[in-house]
Amino acid sequence: MFKNKKIDLNKKILGLVPLYGLVPLLMTPAFNMLIYFGTKPITDLMKPHDITMKIDSYIPQIQWWMLIYVLAYVTWIVGYIILAREDRETCFEIFVGENIAKLICFIVFLTFPTTMQPPVLQGSGFIRFLSDIVYTADNSYVNPSHLLPSIHCLESWLLFRASLRSKVFGRGYVVYSFIAAVLVCASTVLVKQHVLIDVVTGILVVEFGLFMSKKFHLGRFYYKLEEKLFGQK
Repeated sequence: MFKNKKIDLNKKILGLVPLYGLVPLLMTPAFNMLIYFGTKPITDLMKPHDITMKIDSYIPQIQWWMLIYVLAYVTWIVGYIILAREDRETCFEIFVGENIAKLICFIVFLTFPTTMQPPVLQGSGFIRFLSDIVYTADNSYVNPSHLLPSIHCLESWLLFRASLRSKVFGRGYVVYSFIAAVLVCASTVLVKQHVLIDVVTGILVVEFGLFMSKKFHLGRFYYKLEEKLFGQK
């Protein structure tokens, strides 16, 4: 596409993200939309499995945790921009790990869709307003689906794991990312959007994706894509 031009792939777009990190960064929300909303027309025709366990009944519904659940989107935006600013090797390896984790979600959503008892309407004012938006968007009032693995937990744990290799920020960012991941994972069950096994599998698919990416050097996918797009190594 740009093979006849010499392009500085380290040049930051809008002063934020180097050009080499832009493609994997943009692919993340695109992949999300495909996996979550692209599979819904199919899974809505399937009979979902309720894998709620007895332990889930002991977890209370605390609606103000919806604030944490929604603020997770902000932490992801910041976290993924930081990841895209890391050195090329780290950036590509972790983004591929995330892609693998999402691919597993895609397969599970299509082959083993899960559901749970719809959440009870709770809260008032702004919290209720947020809850209505989230539950309506996820169809949680009527037909909750796409629960296993939890995408919320997947994204948050992935960014924590990425923070452990961050060269952009130090130990403080690691602590922040870990606390954010724990809070987001807790919020998914406390607002009754997920059950515990959704949380566990959300974390496991991240670990598997990162393991496969590192072991088989799958970050080269983005090196190849970069070469294809820009004609440069």
